[in-house]
Amino acid sequence: MTAMTAENNSPCSFSFVKPISNEFIIPIKKMLKKRITFDYSYINKVNYILKENKITYKEFDKDVIYEFTYEEGNYPKELDNYIK
Repeated sequence: MTAMTAENNSPCSFSFVKPISNEFIIPIKKMLKKRITFDYSYINKVNYILKENKITYKEFDKDVIYEFTYEEGNYPKELDNYIK
């Protein structure tokens, strides 16, 4: 197929864009944020449990406070053993 340009009516070529296939579509995951407080004695265990999560806030006072994100439906339930 040949198209004509509007300026001088000379032929120009164009190509069709191939549609995006499903292999390039990435599902959007809902991320949730949680703040937890725990005792210093559990810091290594909590860090290990949260190694796959992004910790967005840390506070070290009387207790340790972490804020982290997790994917909806994937809350690390073993944390409940250590949080106050």
